[in-house]
Amino acid sequence: MGIRYEPAGFDVDGVPVGLYQLENEDISLVVTNLGAAARSLYINDGGKRTDVLLGFEKLENQLKKGPMFGVTLGRNPGKILGAEYETRGVRRQLTKSHGEHHAHGGRRGFDKRVFETIRSEEDAVTFRYVSADGEEGYPGELTLFVTYRLEGWRMILTY
Repeated sequence: MGIRYEPAGFDVDGVPVGLYQLENEDISLVVTNLGAAARSLYINDGGKRTDVLLGFEKLENQLKKGPMFGVTLGRNPGKILGAEYETRGVRRQLTKSHGEHHAHGGRRGFDKRVFETIRSEEDAVTFRYVSADGEEGYPGELTLFVTYRLEGWRMILTY
């Protein structure tokens, strides 16, 4: 029981991507620092292990445009029509990632960023990402923490 780390074998922007497996008697969870994403969740089903999460066959496929399986999305999890919005009388132009619109944090949302692993415990792992002022058009710096924790049959995800 506990946690294991395995390098994924590739880097993004010079930062190594890795896989973390958290395990207890009931379940096993595989997460990655690429997009602070859940890759697999295995449950013990009558003596056999069954993965109950959708995911990519290869981790590298997460870097392509496509489904957002288990990832941490960008600053906006939906779509912003016209890729712009107004707040406090200031019009903000965001990157266009879906035609003329902005979706899931832009062309390169959090799903395509490598998070820093700041804590790895027996039953949990915590990732951090700092989104710079102006990234994908958003104002202000944002620091995001994502923690995956196992408690018995439960996977607890905290942002």
